[in-house]
Amino acid sequence: MAQFVSAWESADLDALVALLTDDVFISMPPMPFEYEGRDLVGPLLCNIFAAGRRYDLVRTRANGQPRSSYLRSLNV
Repeated sequence: MAQFVSAWESADLDALVALLTDDVFISMPPMPFEYEGRDLVGPLLCNIFAAGRRYDLVRTRANGQPRSSYLRSLNV
């Protein structure tokens, strides 16, 4: 989890994609966008970071598992 948070917060796309599994799934509620697999998630993340968006991931736990469920923009 620490490697994921570090890669995300530094917008290190290569490191971030390397940490993802082949069956990674990202959804964007409330918008109806869903991305499944590295081939789709990688370009999505590239677009997010290329647009200058940066986020701070707040580490938490759910069902006894580590997760980062809250995103806070560092641009604000």
